Parts: sequence; structure tokens; C-alpha cells
Amino acid sequence: MSGKILTREFCIDDYDAALELWQRVEGLEVAEGDDKEGVAQFVARNPELSRVAIDGSTVVGVAMCGHDGRRGHIYHLAIDPAYRRYGL
Repeated sequence: MSGKILTREFCIDDYDAALELWQRVEGLEVAEGDDKEGVAQFVARNPELSRVAIDGSTVVGVAMCGHDGRRGHIYHLAIDPAYRRYGL
């Protein structure tokens, strides 16, 4: 760990790293709609709500969030196991 973790808005260019992380995190199920096209559509419908945590150039956390007009939802929350317990 570099010591400085940054967060920023998720963009579709983060998809491959996010998918790799989702597949490694125990208990997180990657569903049919979680393909790149589905995630791009989700992000377009829910701009500025999903975030990534970055250590250098490595994605170490992802929070995919959205809303239905009344309620907010966290759909995928994944932190690399090596980065847990650091307040991400």
C-alpha cells in the first residue's frame, strides 16, 4: 500500500479492474447485467454516484450506487481484502 488512497468517480474505463476485483471478493455475485454494456448503461442512468478507490494506478475498491427516483441503493461494494480495515 502506497499510503495515499484516492477516490474518484467510477468511469467505464475502470470496468475491467472493477470486474477483476468483484470476481475476487468472496460473497459478491457478478450477474448477467454486470457486463461492460450493462454497467455503462447503469452509470449513465446514475451519474456521479459510483466511486472507485485507487492506490497509485490500482483499483482497490469499488462502490456501484444508484437510485430509482425515491431511494438510493448500493449495488456492489467491494474492497480488495488487502486494503480492508483502513477506513475505505
